Amino acid sequence: MFTFQDYIARERWLTDRPEYGLAGKRWNTLRHRVDSFDYEIDQLFLGTLLFTVTIFLLPTIFTYYTFFSLVSAVPWSDHNALEIDH
Repeated sequence: MFTFQDYIARERWLTDRPEYGLAGKRWNTLRHRVDSFDYEIDQLFLGTLLFTVTIFLLPTIFTYYTFFSLVSAVPWSDHNALEIDH
């Protein structure tokens, strides 16, 4: 059975082919041709820098948040389990 999800996946593959992305090109579905992107060196540098920082910082921030959430949840759950009132 052909689903909407299959249709979207097929369209994404046709419009965002890896060989086009690495070469700075993209399939233009309106004009049915391959268009190229012209980036300046400072745009490429900024994009690469932001992408790298995001990729390396997100797992670190997620791990930090998870660890300290668990550390703060343990005393809270112990307090609720023992029903200690101050």
